[in-house]
Amino acid sequence: MAYTLSVPFFPLFLQDNLGIQCGLEAWSGLSVSISFLISGLCAPFWGSLADKWGCFIASGIITLFSAVIVLGVKEVHARNAANRSNILQDLKKSGG
Repeated sequence: MAYTLSVPFFPLFLQDNLGIQCGLEAWSGLSVSISFLISGLCAPFWGSLADKWGCFIASGIITLFSAVIVLGVKEVHARNAANRSNILQDLKKSGG
């Protein structure tokens, strides 16, 4: 439920943080749709894992997997922000 509460803010995130200006509606719709599609495809796998090893272990694996994904996205975002900063500094130096 917490994820669906953040959906109205996806276009703002895509526009402000990722710099997407063209096709913002399509990108926000695609990002929301893909996440729900992946959740639906992974649910049987996580359910069988919980049936086989127990809910506690499955929850731990899901939490670890989610943390790795979030940290990976954070790292990519940080690198993109640094690259944008370097490009802006180069443009200022060149007078453009």
